[in-house]
Amino acid sequence: MVYRDLGAVWGIAECLEGLATLAADACEREYAVQLFGSAAALRESGGVRLGPRARAKQERELNALRAALDPSRFEAAWQVGQGLQVSEAVDGALVTRRRTDERNASRSSDGRLRDVAPGW
Repeated sequence: MVYRDLGAVWGIAECLEGLATLAADACEREYAVQLFGSAAALRESGGVRLGPRARAKQERELNALRAALDPSRFEAAWQVGQGLQVSEAVDGALVTRRRTDERNASRSSDGRLRDVAPGW
């Protein structure tokens, strides 16, 4: 939120990319591609480039997403992300982050789902 308030393009893009990685880890692959696409559009419009290491890491993540999705679905998700307004991408990413946090909170330390009963 601070990056958005300051108009810090590099920070917003970096946050979107981090949240895209979380979305991919949560098996929300198409949404992850949308977030990566939105971050790429933002970087392009602001003239902000990824460094070599970050670019290599992002390419690995995008290649994994390409391998997991049908090419037409990947391209469609990328195009949706490219067309998102910054506020839409950030708001959507925050919703995904909350869902991921909730999902992780319901897992035990060994990764298995815990028995969670309301009020216990």
